[in-house]
Amino acid sequence: MDAGWGVDRRLVMHNYFQVVGPKSDAAGIRGMTAAADGFRKIAAAGATFVSRGDGAGTAPKELGLRKPAGIPPTGTAADLPAFHTVYTEPAQRDHFIPRPLRYFERMVEVMSAEDDDRIRLYLTHHEGDLVAATTWVRVGHHTWYSYGASTSAKREVQGSTAIQWRMMSDAIAAGADVYDLRGITDTIASDDPHLGLIRFKVGTGGEAVEYAGEWDLPLRPSLHKAFGRYMKRRG
Repeated sequence: MDAGWGVDRRLVMHNYFQVVGPKSDAAGIRGMTAAADGFRKIAAAGATFVSRGDGAGTAPKELGLRKPAGIPPTGTAADLPAFHTVYTEPAQRDHFIPRPLRYFERMVEVMSAEDDDRIRLYLTHHEGDLVAATTWVRVGHHTWYSYGASTSAKREVQGSTAIQWRMMSDAIAAGADVYDLRGITDTIASDDPHLGLIRFKVGTGGEAVEYAGEWDLPLRPSLHKAFGRYMKRRG
């Protein structure tokens, strides 16, 4: 208006943000008028809350209300032991060596020092049971699904799918151009034990991109050679 592009400014539409829930009202928020207070009561009651999380106008508004309510949008460093319990379960199931808890504690510590929103921790619960946990990393406009796993119990509720949807939605809301699901195997043979992982990643609508790969710089050649022989024997 000040620049002369209009002469009569009038409000023609506006939005209402409402918290909708079942008649049972487990958190007891019916009749409240302050959304932040309502979110605080929902968190205190441990009631289930479903976030829209699609990057539309409602999603950042919700996250903005959570902060004054004292509710983090994702897990905190205190949740790392729970994350690590879920992460180590498939390690035992699929016979690979997991990274220790201290590795993830250090990872969160260092990355958070760089940027408050460099790394996020996500946990998915179903009826009070933790069914999936992941870490999310963002640098500029590139976001990575870093580490994660789901429990053997309650696979039918597809906690991994729910948590990936939330991370993708948050990546969009954060302004990311790329959501990186990281590595896949170089084969789609029906007997490959990782076939399900490939199906999951491709099923999200992703595409396979080949990079130069990672290369080792042996600082102790003899030890590196011995380790290589061990890995070949192990198969």
